[in-house]
Amino acid sequence: SHDCNEPVKPFNPYSFTSQWEIDSYNAQVKNYNSQLQDYIACLEEYTDNANNDIKRIQEKAREAIDDKNYW
Repeated sequence: SHDCNEPVKPFNPYSFTSQWEIDSYNAQVKNYNSQLQDYIACLEEYTDNANNDIKRIQEKAREAIDDKNYW
């Protein structure tokens, strides 16, 4: 299992009542987008590592089969 932290989407209000609320929401969205990119990169690294593990295991299994068939 991976240890990537999935970001939480900011609450999207039905309407804004002030510029401060708009600016605050935009900052939350910007932060979410940044965290989302980190999350995606973490998942990609995890799947790359998992695929490398699978390849290594398959190679060892083939080597064991080839060695067994040789003798």
